[in-house]
Amino acid sequence: IEEEHAGVMEAKWAATRFTPFLVIDPVPDPAPRAMDAEEYIQRLRMKASDVEAAAYRGDMHLPSSLTALMGCKHLRDTGLL
Repeated sequence: IEEEHAGVMEAKWAATRFTPFLVIDPVPDPAPRAMDAEEYIQRLRMKASDVEAAAYRGDMHLPSSLTALMGCKHLRDTGLL
């Protein structure tokens, strides 16, 4: 989405918005901060086709599904996938 975009609506009954982002060629942080108590973040290595399949099966939360599908499209459109 465009830089000036207000963010994607998360649900019709809330004003919550999120901004999807895609990281290309990440560099590991040698001293990452600890996660918050309510955070549960997992790094997974998956093929794009498996990510898309998980999104379409409903195995991901909506913001994650949309972000994954937009990311795969961007990677295809730019020749990175």
